[in-house]
Amino acid sequence: MDKGIIGNDCSAVGAKQFSATGHWSAPDDGARLHYEDTLRSGCHINDERLAHLLTHRIGRIVMDLERMGMPFDREESGKRLLIVGPAPGHSKPRSLRFSDITGKLIVETLHAECRRRGVKLLSEHTAVELIKGPEGVAGALAAELASGELMCVRSKAVVIGTGGIGGLYELTSNPVQTTGDGISLALRAGAEVMDLEFVQFYPVTVLFPPAIRGMNLNGHHFGAHLLNAQGERFMSAYHPDQMEHITRDKLSQSIFREIQSGRTGIHGGVFMDATMIPGELYAKEVPGEWNLAQSTGIDLTRDRLEVAPSAHYYMGGIRIDDRCRTTLRGLFAAGECCAGVQGANRLADNGLGEALVFGQIAGQSAAAHATESSLPPYEAAALKQKIHRMAEIFTPDGIPPQTLADRIRRIMTRNVGIIREKASLQSAVEALQGLRQHRIRARFGNRWHPDLLWGTSVRNMELLGQGIALAARERKESRGAHFRSDFPHRDDAGWKANLVVRLDDAGEFIIRVDAVHTGGNTHWPAST
Repeated sequence: MDKGIIGNDCSAVGAKQFSATGHWSAPDDGARLHYEDTLRSGCHINDERLAHLLTHRIGRIVMDLERMGMPFDREESGKRLLIVGPAPGHSKPRSLRFSDITGKLIVETLHAECRRRGVKLLSEHTAVELIKGPEGVAGALAAELASGELMCVRSKAVVIGTGGIGGLYELTSNPVQTTGDGISLALRAGAEVMDLEFVQFYPVTVLFPPAIRGMNLNGHHFGAHLLNAQGERFMSAYHPDQMEHITRDKLSQSIFREIQSGRTGIHGGVFMDATMIPGELYAKEVPGEWNLAQSTGIDLTRDRLEVAPSAHYYMGGIRIDDRCRTTLRGLFAAGECCAGVQGANRLADNGLGEALVFGQIAGQSAAAHATESSLPPYEAAALKQKIHRMAEIFTPDGIPPQTLADRIRRIMTRNVGIIREKASLQSAVEALQGLRQHRIRARFGNRWHPDLLWGTSVRNMELLGQGIALAARERKESRGAHFRSDFPHRDDAGWKANLVVRLDDAGEFIIRVDAVHTGGNTHWPAST
């Protein structure tokens, strides 16, 4: 089930490459070294079980994809997969790709495999609530966006794989409909979530022109300069030794500080100047990026583009174990909507691998659970109450949901963005609490219902945005993608831990500090 068109609206489509070790790897590289790099990038608050699964299973996934027909770039002899890199944070080159459209081809390969196996796929449907019973999750309540009708989908197991939260911010490299829906669904149903404060920003994303707004640029990796409105190469004031080649988090913070200083273009960003890069080199290194810009009349080596950091990847999300089980029986989750794998900061080129490895585990675990279980009962009265509450938030004279979404994005960008401090986080919490009181306009047409789509998404954005702000306020240190200007240093003695979040019976947030898990399963009873 997908609220867009299946295969076209996920972040994975834009992924250029991913890291994996296997028989193609250099003799001095392997899964163990990849695992250590992942923990180091995650500032050692990763769930070590999950990080181990990612790095030790991704090689097998590569071979599975090849058997399904997925092509990868190979060395000139054609006998070995071509290794590129090293990507930032990796101690060895270990990334695989096909040109720079790797994610798109993987999605198409898996989509074709689903069709071959007769899997029923539903586009333009959105899940609005999980259905629960005395034995756990019993299905989902969904809306068909073409008709506006609600449908009750009963099932023995439910898998959430809804991606990240980029749509909560004004500028994102994600599809705009990536609004944290699955995380909010799980949270409202009573599942635990974790590490909500960790939002990774990509430093150089197109702000203007609008034709390619949201496109990540890679020119700074091979020579492009970042300039402010005065034409100054401002990274010399922040990181003069490494300039634009500093890590993503520090580059994003530097750009953000320059934007805060007011030395920006008319659209509020800084500029990427790639005039010193030959067009042939740019086209060779990132052909998809080059060709998309060319198709809109933009020459990346001639035209300076206004850029800013964008919400890119989410390290927080639903709490899972090594079988992708959540803390609710019958509910499984995988990919970017989950926490634990990446810790405080995702290692470059680990995102696509996370979706592939844990998507497989979640599918296998959910299938095994369904095979061993009968269709669970559900609480009909509770379901009717959910439907009634959902209807209550819509009214013909309410606030347009797109207006509410824009307000949430402004709050999150200004107060819960790259650089945070107590007062702005408290302001965000209060503002988001206030928005949750507003009713949403409902104007339903005959063929398409955008108010239904955005109305349900806005409720998820309000809830999750508040959770992110609360967790960011609670973590009184700077670690990975979470930077507090009032607590600018990492504090392993006090904060080498995870923040676990849930809702109480009144819908209020409960936050507890948990030790980082390095051993076996101690939180999911054997009956689940």
